[in-house]
Amino acid sequence: IEVSDVQRYMQELIEFMDTRHPQALKLLREKKDLTDDVRTALDQALEDFKSVFKPTAAKA
Repeated sequence: IEVSDVQRYMQELIEFMDTRHPQALKLLREKKDLTDDVRTALDQALEDFKSVFKPTAAKA
């Protein structure tokens, strides 16, 4: 992503995780470690977010 989109990406990712993948965050809080199941949950959440995040169009 472009540097200009980083702030928005972070904000939207946090909202996305809170609303669509709260179980991944809960699992991370409970385990306090990047176990295989935590990694799997986070990887899935990030893949899902990647499919919905729309970066700002680059200027020509």
